[in-house]
Amino acid sequence: MHTFVSDGAAIAYRVDGAGPPVVLAHALGVHAEANWLRSGWIDRLLRTQRSVVSFDLRGHGRSDRRHEISAYGAGVHEDVVRLLDHLGIERADFMGYSLGAWVGIGVLATHPDRLNACVLGGCGWQGIDRQHNLFLADALDGIRSGDASLQWQAEMTVRLVDACGNDPKALAALLRSDWAVPLDRVRHNERPVRLVSGANDLLVPDPEDMRRRIGSSTAVVIPDADHRTALVHADFAAVVLALLEEHGLRRCTRAR
Repeated sequence: MHTFVSDGAAIAYRVDGAGPPVVLAHALGVHAEANWLRSGWIDRLLRTQRSVVSFDLRGHGRSDRRHEISAYGAGVHEDVVRLLDHLGIERADFMGYSLGAWVGIGVLATHPDRLNACVLGGCGWQGIDRQHNLFLADALDGIRSGDASLQWQAEMTVRLVDACGNDPKALAALLRSDWAVPLDRVRHNERPVRLVSGANDLLVPDPEDMRRRIGSSTAVVIPDADHRTALVHADFAAVVLALLEEHGLRRCTRAR
């Protein structure tokens, strides 16, 4: 992977292939390699003759993993725009999963001209319920919740962060920062958006409610899939490839 500096933070990224660019933003607690390379997504997109830009969100993987809350905030989605600037890309297609989906929403709200067609997968509670983020931050800091019904989420998150070699204190700081963009800022979005989630995904709010709150979006629910399995489901791949075929960039657009 390569690195560039985004407002003082080192961000690790890789570019594979050549052609119209698609940017990939991963889920909380993992990194680009686990989310996109090992899952086969980079190879799948390369077969469509595209350039694939994947990166480690700040706080994750090989990007800077600071413990200060001030190191995150809007920088979480501004890193996408700065990465496009760094690579000389004017506009790109986008796919994000879970936290990465909310990163895409942040870019659509603040820099809609930089994204084209967008897939937002497993777009869960992170951008809607701040108390949920604080609960997960506490779990990463070793603070046990008094609500036994939520303990499974805490344990799952801690295990995932540990398995991917991430820093729990850095991710706790990210979750405590004010990074989420309110959905009313994308109510009038005009970019084609597909919201994709598993029917058994307990981490995703009502997909139809999300669809109504994001302009130009459609919701696709994958039967018999949950937050972990939806991303590698054949139906998810079919939705992504169909969107790129119909609305994706036809050629690489470079900054003037």
